[in-house]
Amino acid sequence: MERLEPNVIALTYVDAPWLNDTFSRNMRARDANDIRQRQDRELKEWLIFLYKVFQQNRRILLDRGTVFVHSTTQQNNRIRLILDQTMGSENFRGEFIWPIRSGARSHNAQAPRHDTIILYSKTNDFTYNAPLKPRTADDLARFNHSDTRGRFMSVNLLSPVERPK
Repeated sequence: MERLEPNVIALTYVDAPWLNDTFSRNMRARDANDIRQRQDRELKEWLIFLYKVFQQNRRILLDRGTVFVHSTTQQNNRIRLILDQTMGSENFRGEFIWPIRSGARSHNAQAPRHDTIILYSKTNDFTYNAPLKPRTADDLARFNHSDTRGRFMSVNLLSPVERPK
């Protein structure tokens, strides 16, 4: 992105690298302080990297530009803080939930079953083209409630896992 001229892109999509702690789980736990220091260093490097990416992203966006950022549930809060700093919290436009339909379900905790797409604009004068896919009969049947913000569905938030008595 550094080679691009400023103010040339209308829309960007950032699939942020996922921070995980697999390295620490695979390490021998000889020294808990060493593991914590490595985790802290990895987190700091990840945050600095994202900050630089989002700074460059803002630089290349047109004034009417928008950025969509793919985030895991676990990292959403950190990514939002960096975006608030680089794009301006007043330019947060919303987030979209992306359901995850694969993988095993946890039996001892309700694991997150979605990722998030975060939307920011460069300025208050931005372009947003709403999705134009027509709703199917199945969509209308599932999203059977509505309010001033549009249609929605009601879901059971209780864990589907039967608990021991």
